[in-house]
Amino acid sequence: MEPMQTNVTSLKPRVLLVDNDERIRESYDILLKYWDYEPVLAVGEGKALITDAMVKARAARCILALIDLRLSDDSDEDDTSGLTLSQEIGPIRSIILSSFPNVEILLKMRDQHKDIPFLNKSYSPERIK
Repeated sequence: MEPMQTNVTSLKPRVLLVDNDERIRESYDILLKYWDYEPVLAVGEGKALITDAMVKARAARCILALIDLRLSDDSDEDDTSGLTLSQEIGPIRSIILSSFPNVEILLKMRDQHKDIPFLNKSYSPERIK
C-alpha cells in the first residue's frame, strides 16, 4: 500500500477570530480568507464565546488570535474579557482589536501588556494585515 501524500505547501495558517459581534466576525472572515489564512471563528455569547474560543484555539492549532477587547459588553468600559482570554490561550500569539472610545485607558492597557499588540478596529484592512 502506497503512503498517502500531502501537499504541505497548501496548508494555510489558521487564525482564531473572537468577537461578540457577528458582523465583525463576518468581515474579518472575508479578509482573512482574502489574505490566504484559514479563519477559525469562535461563536457564542459571554462565557460560551470564551469557552468556544479556547476549545477551537487548541483543536485547530491556530498560530494567531484576533480578539476583541470587550467580549461580554461593548458598552462596559471595565470589560477586558478579550485581554484576559488572550492571556489564557497561550502559547498562541494574540492581537487585541478594539473600538474602545477612551484612548487613555487603551494606552494604559497597552503599556501594561507590552507583549500583546493592540489595534483599532477602524484601521484600514491594509494596516491590520
